[in-house]
Amino acid sequence: MRLMESDNLQNLGAHPAHMKFQKFVRMVDDTEAHRIEGLIHPHIRMANQQSPPSDDAILILRFARFFSSEICPPNGSQEETGFYKRTAERMVEASLWQEEVLDQFS
Repeated sequence: MRLMESDNLQNLGAHPAHMKFQKFVRMVDDTEAHRIEGLIHPHIRMANQQSPPSDDAILILRFARFFSSEICPPNGSQEETGFYKRTAERMVEASLWQEEVLDQFS
């Protein structure tokens, strides 16, 4: 799995510390559901190391909280909430999360 993480970073031409949220979204959207958790860890670590955190780092950390809690944060943009919903649908489809997670998006 480590190899795949570095391959994805090379394909995007971005180091995790400099990843823009839009590239992060595309990377997660293009990753099989069962690989997302391992893939996002280096990005979360780098976002946590930014001081002060960039807007993109904050969005990556919000996604990390969503991913670990399975609860969509309030006041997200339509785009951000759509990303969370797509991710939740994929996780449910892969039987990694319970279907009830999707109720918060109705």
